[in-house]
This record gives sequence, C-alpha cells and structure tokens, in this order.
Amino acid sequence: MTLQIKFFIVCFALCFSTGCDQGLEPEPPPQYGIAGTIYFRNWPPPDSVRELALAAFKVYPGGDVINEVFQGKARITFVSFVYGDSAASYALLFSPFPPGTYEYIAVGQRFGPNRFSPTDWRIAGVYYSPGDTSRPGTLFVPANQVVQGVNIDVDFRSPPPPPS
Repeated sequence: MTLQIKFFIVCFALCFSTGCDQGLEPEPPPQYGIAGTIYFRNWPPPDSVRELALAAFKVYPGGDVINEVFQGKARITFVSFVYGDSAASYALLFSPFPPGTYEYIAVGQRFGPNRFSPTDWRIAGVYYSPGDTSRPGTLFVPANQVVQGVNIDVDFRSPPPPPS
C-alpha cells in the first residue's frame, strides 16, 4: 500500500471517529416550560408542610383541582424547599405536554400523611399575571423556550380561593 493511500485511510477514519461519538442517538427533544421563584409567608407548623408541588394546567380546572392533578390533567413538579425560608426556585419542563397557553398554574401543599390522597393536599398559591391579582394569570409557553420569571406568592395563612 502506498503512503498516500495509508494517509487517506487514517484521515478518513479520524473524520468518522470524531464525528460519531454518540452513535446514532436521536436528537434530544426540545426543552420548554416555566421557571421562577416561589415566595413564602406565614409558615404553618412544620408538620403541616410535608411537600410542595407546582402544577400547570392547559385548561382551567374545575372546582376540584387536586383530583384533576391526580387524573393527569396537569404537568407537575415537586418543589425543593427549606422550611422557614422566604423563597425557593423551581423549573417545570413540559415535555410531553405541548407548548401553548397554560390557564392555571398553582402551588399545592401536602399537609396530610398520604402523598396519593387528594384530601391531604390543598392549593397554597396561584400564578397571577404581573400587576393583576384579580384572577389567575394565563401564560403562553412557546416551543423551545423556558419562560423565566414565573413567580408565585404563597401565604400559608391566606391561601387563594379555589377555581370556580
């Protein structure tokens, strides 16, 4: 074999070895969703805040929000928090839920012992459009974007009214 052919084979092999480090893996799905901060006031006794979860609904829920979460009508994430802190950051990615308008975004508080019992949860805070606390805010989430600054106030002593 001539030196030129050997050089060509080595170059050819190098091109393929550096360009295919992950094989034929599919492209990761685009990430979209919401992120922000939950602000806390008036913490109740520690044993009554067992978990916090954030839920986003494409369709404004009926009167029983917690049951709708359990029926899979919302995208949820559990929120990491330190009892007594004034705030906690969160990120909720919506895949496999589609991008689009979300009509209700809320923080749920589990106060009872059973994570899977709707009677052990209550709504503790709701997303409102900036400057308008008269009704829950709607939020458009475009494809391929995480909407930042979706902040929610939680006043444990004064929870928001349930959807009607």
